[in-house]
Amino acid sequence: MRFILAMLDILVKGISYLLLPSKPSSKPLIPLPPSRPQDWVIRKLNSKNYALSQTAQANIEKLALTYLNISSLFKNPLRITSGYRSQDEQIDLYRRMGKRPPLGSAHCFGAAMDILDEDGSVFATLSKPENLIRFGIYLEAKSATPNWCHVQITPPKSGKRIFIP
Repeated sequence: MRFILAMLDILVKGISYLLLPSKPSSKPLIPLPPSRPQDWVIRKLNSKNYALSQTAQANIEKLALTYLNISSLFKNPLRITSGYRSQDEQIDLYRRMGKRPPLGSAHCFGAAMDILDEDGSVFATLSKPENLIRFGIYLEAKSATPNWCHVQITPPKSGKRIFIP
């Protein structure tokens, strides 16, 4: 019996020697899941990994939770097309569209995200008064965002839940 156990021990050590890398790696062999459900959303909202102010970081954390909450209303995952933008990125985006950049965009404070909405179903669902209040969100009017739904967690200057930018 001891002989069999000794052979098994040698076999296991030999296999693990073959399977394990010879040098320790700083990267895990298998990607670890985020520690919190909202972590992957936070990475999507700040996809360029900008250094954020405390205010922007707090806004992104709240926006990520808002995304997870509003996602519960839909059968399929919602696709975030834009989140945090630097002021320079905001200016460049609007100049490429031939428009004057708005000052004080909620995107520049980590308080807004755009969600793909080609068929209008996201806007139709989120714009119901009970959902606007329940999730504490403000939406740009669908006329201003034909293929996406702009969702923000801070009130616009008008204070209206659905507003024209």
